[in-house]
Amino acid sequence: MAGLSLDPALLDLQTFAVEARYAEGPFPLPAPREYLLRQIDALRQECQAAIKAAE
Repeated sequence: MAGLSLDPALLDLQTFAVEARYAEGPFPLPAPREYLLRQIDALRQECQAAIKAAE
């Protein structure tokens, strides 16, 4: 809806994504946890920039 593209690994996150943010777990992730955290942070920054640009 915001016109942002998502990394395919983020699109593959499952319902355990919130748990995976805080610790390793017994659930499979589509990519290494550290990579996913970097992608999520980059997406957050991109969203914030898009919101600021739209103001």
